[in-house]
Amino acid sequence: MGKNTQKTIADKQRKTVREQPQHMRGQTIKPDASTDCCKQEWLFHSVVSEGPFGYSCNVTPHIKEILEKVAEFSKLSWAEIKGGNGKHHLLTGDGFSDEAKTEIDQRLLPCDTDRIFSMRMNGNFRIIGLRDREHFIVKWIDPDHQFYPSQKKHT
Repeated sequence: MGKNTQKTIADKQRKTVREQPQHMRGQTIKPDASTDCCKQEWLFHSVVSEGPFGYSCNVTPHIKEILEKVAEFSKLSWAEIKGGNGKHHLLTGDGFSDEAKTEIDQRLLPCDTDRIFSMRMNGNFRIIGLRDREHFIVKWIDPDHQFYPSQKKHT
């Protein structure tokens, strides 16, 4: 091999690697308004498989619709998602169901609870995860809106 070929190979090996997202357990990255202009990236590496909000019993009848929505949402920025008339929002306060509180206690560190985000798929169907800068880390599937049930207004 000539010197030029060796130099090209060496240059390719020195390419800078994009920093990995900060979504390791124990490290909290609060939702940041500065990333609202970023397109969403959905991560499924820590989605819960079992239990009342696990994918194994909640996804099959909805898989086509979920994938279509994920593709649609991935084209939007966080600002566009949050501007959807309250359909997609951080979950805060005391609105969590008892089952959700158990899941949160078992699967999240206390410092992560202020970044739990709900994405409305349709009617009652929600996907619950953590917002980490531009990433949406999917944690739970909530087909019946029971993770953080809303109180009907004027009742």
